[in-house]
Amino acid sequence: MKNNCSWVLLSICPAILLSSCEKERPAYSRGSGSDRAYSVTESVRYMTTSEKAVEDAKRYLKVTAFSRDRLVDQLEYEGYSEYDAEYGADHCGADWSEQAELSAKAYLKHSAFSYDGLVEQLEYEKFSHTDSDNAVRNCGADWNEQAVKAAKKYAKYSDFSRSRMIEQLEYEGFTHSQAVYGADHY
Repeated sequence: MKNNCSWVLLSICPAILLSSCEKERPAYSRGSGSDRAYSVTESVRYMTTSEKAVEDAKRYLKVTAFSRDRLVDQLEYEGYSEYDAEYGADHCGADWSEQAELSAKAYLKHSAFSYDGLVEQLEYEKFSHTDSDNAVRNCGADWNEQAVKAAKKYAKYSDFSRSRMIEQLEYEGFTHSQAVYGADHY
């Protein structure tokens, strides 16, 4: 059995050694008669932790939207080093603008937001201001309907006068006209 191992010293962190070993091992096929057992060589490649982080990052993004920094946080939570987590996020092929828009749409499915409130939420999730603003602008939300949805939520838990409902909706970031619409249509 032949073992070809090359050790790579990472210039970014000299203390970390990663093995990118390729090991040849025999594989066997069983048969009878002229198909007697024979040996072939197959190459087995061991993934580095950085490569595993890329694969895990891709799996996470199939399930939910992440900002780059939140994805790094998640990978670190899963036990990856800061270097490997950042490598995974940077090499997973994500379009962070698209991720921000997916996240905006997901938030709107479950809760009411004003334009400004949703931008703030996406920034809290560590999307850049530019990606957050573009995502909210392009997410297809009807801000009047979002104001109605918010008004319904407030009315469920407290008795608001029309003027007080308008004030509350404006406080939440709705424009005056959106707040009036919400207060008049819930």
